Amino acid sequence: MEIKQIGKDYYFYEKGVLQSVYPPTAALGYTYHLYLVPPFKPKRVLVLGWGAGTIPGLIKHIWGKKIKIVGCDILVFNDRWVVKQNAFD
Repeated sequence: MEIKQIGKDYYFYEKGVLQSVYPPTAALGYTYHLYLVPPFKPKRVLVLGWGAGTIPGLIKHIWGKKIKIVGCDILVFNDRWVVKQNAFD
């Protein structure tokens, strides 16, 4: 995993392909991540492939912090996201 920092924003690449952005709104509209946010307000969301939490962060940014999000990943990316169900609360 390659991490590039531009100002206060972090971009996470795997084999040259952008995987995650932190904060999630850093590149809003310039990456594919926004297409993975539901077009309707969900009650709860299951995220397979949590990564750095870009998609859950965008869902909470757009639909509110009360959305319940459960996520998993095969790799431990950062202990900040490992146990927390609602990492952006």
